[in-house]
Amino acid sequence: MNISKNRNIIIIGAIAIILQGFQLIDNPLKRKNYIKIINSKHKNDKVDFAIYSQLREPSIYLTIPEELVLSNNFYFIEIHQGNDEVFWCRDSFEYVIDINNQVAQFICLDSVSQNETRFFHYLMEKLYPRGYYFPEELRKQMQLCREGRLMDYTQELYEKKKLILDEYHEKHPVSNVFKEICQNIFIIEKLENLLFIYNRSLEKQIDMDVLPKLEEQLLNYKHLYQDDNLLFSLAFRIGCRSYNNFLVMRETHKKPELMEEYLSVKNNFKGQVKDYLLYSIYRQMMDKHDLNLTRIDFDTDCENELLKNDIGDVIYMNKLAKNSASDILVRQDSSIIKFADIIKQHEGKVIYVDFWASWCEPCRKCLPASRMLHEEYEGKDIVFVYISKDKNYSSWIEACKQEKIDSNVSYLLVNPSFTKTLNITGIPHYLLFDRQGNLVDRNAPRPDSEEIRDKIDSLLEVM
Repeated sequence: MNISKNRNIIIIGAIAIILQGFQLIDNPLKRKNYIKIINSKHKNDKVDFAIYSQLREPSIYLTIPEELVLSNNFYFIEIHQGNDEVFWCRDSFEYVIDINNQVAQFICLDSVSQNETRFFHYLMEKLYPRGYYFPEELRKQMQLCREGRLMDYTQELYEKKKLILDEYHEKHPVSNVFKEICQNIFIIEKLENLLFIYNRSLEKQIDMDVLPKLEEQLLNYKHLYQDDNLLFSLAFRIGCRSYNNFLVMRETHKKPELMEEYLSVKNNFKGQVKDYLLYSIYRQMMDKHDLNLTRIDFDTDCENELLKNDIGDVIYMNKLAKNSASDILVRQDSSIIKFADIIKQHEGKVIYVDFWASWCEPCRKCLPASRMLHEEYEGKDIVFVYISKDKNYSSWIEACKQEKIDSNVSYLLVNPSFTKTLNITGIPHYLLFDRQGNLVDRNAPRPDSEEIRDKIDSLLEVM
């Protein structure tokens, strides 16, 4: 669809909230929620932005124009030149990314969608006119809890949010679906405070007499934690984990072990919520090297293929790290090679090594400059090598495709200890080797600097 230059545009207000769910699909007709992303002023330019999925870490960088088909209604878009954006995408509505003075912004062509997008920012301004500061809010809640006033405060805050939504809707109409989702999230946030009180009560930090009343209230909302449509919300995902712990603690009266959490999810949850919670707990067990992992069949328990693939990638990388030398790297065809062998393989050439990762925004911003540098020295005795610190194999492969990184010089780091031996504390990081394979610069200049060209030229002159 062509966007008229004269059409009125509405710049969506910025808001930082983490949301869930996207999927790239070949045939856009198979999905209702269809969004076409267009860079209307510079058709062939790349707009630096990422779409985040909350069930997985990787971000997707797109070259505009490009089309996406998404599976849920809420999405979190991070515009790296500007602000974070949230929008509500109903069936077949079109959104445009425009560029003005080097700042990427969303342009929404529907007034109701505009109103829904702005609400979250409006809500935070009304609730916290001086700004929201989490540690301060947490201290306040703990103090109210000790004084026995947190339950009343929680109810007042819940009623205030509903009133703000109603007042906003009168001036800036939103859809009924949007209103219902917001109200459910308000309830989840309210229950999170009640769970906080419940935990303190179990720990005998406050009056135990409140336990029966709290349990009754919490159990009345068990159905709300089964709603897959709320998975976009960070509050909901945190709330589901807390609620699951509550279900365990009702039986054990103690903080649950991860295995107890996992089994409780299997018995008390369903659908995407169940898959998400199983995945979240299983990943935590893997990170902690929990001995109970051998008792779990995650592939059978979880139905979400993306999540199962993600776990498979982690298992694969962990096995490699356990059985390999610290300088072992993985090629895109899954074969392995030592870093020392890469250097030896390119003996007689200057080697410029780029340490990066798919999730690293500064790294991704430097890759276009790296490609330009590569093109500039095409045919000369220099090799550009890319080593990723990704923990997820699939994320790395996808990012390599997006950034057009040659598979012959692209590797995945297996053991993080390798970077420590090179004194690499952060990424992006660059190394420069001379023709004899000697490391001549442990902190080489970035590819977008003129200094790197001077260094490369001087090394190329030495035979």
